Amino acid sequence: MNNGDGRISNIQPLDYETKNQYIFQVVATDSGFPPRSAVVQVTVNVIDVDDNIPRFDQSYQGFIMENLPAGTSVTATGTNVNLRVVVS
Repeated sequence: MNNGDGRISNIQPLDYETKNQYIFQVVATDSGFPPRSAVVQVTVNVIDVDDNIPRFDQSYQGFIMENLPAGTSVTATGTNVNLRVVVS
């Protein structure tokens, strides 16, 4: 925390998959006599970004028509399957 302007910053990257929320307290104290202080709780919610490639735990096979126009959405559903593929 910057003592001059109160800006809070991190010293290492945050990773949503590791920890998606940080909660801590900030105590501000003045230099008066007697010194006065205040406490505030800060909550930082980490936003997930698409930084992991898709992983499949099995192989999937399917067939589509060869003359489908680019951009056509093809969806496969089943017991343990929920895939959406866009033809390019």
